[in-house]
Amino acid sequence: MSIQSELVSLITSFVQGNRSTSSMNGGGTNNKLGSFLYLLVIFLILLLIKSYIVQVAYNHIMPTLIYSVDVKGQMKYEEIRNNFRPITYVEAILVVILFNMLFSKI
Repeated sequence: MSIQSELVSLITSFVQGNRSTSSMNGGGTNNKLGSFLYLLVIFLILLLIKSYIVQVAYNHIMPTLIYSVDVKGQMKYEEIRNNFRPITYVEAILVVILFNMLFSKI
């Protein structure tokens, strides 16, 4: 075999998922791209679920908290509820990312 054909064979085996360059594989496959994509999909699903929970909880709880914190007692609950702007799903995603970055252990 020529060097060029060996190089082509090595590149094709690397692209197809056989990342080992030696003849001793140990019997297992080494598919790092598949496991990375799996973890990425799981991360995105968890991010979307957390964001939905944040959006629903914030939009449900915040008018009550604002009413409770009103020290002077000048605002009525209906007035607070009518002037309250609920957060959107994109804003909830940003809040989740912010708190994950602020309070992560890394």
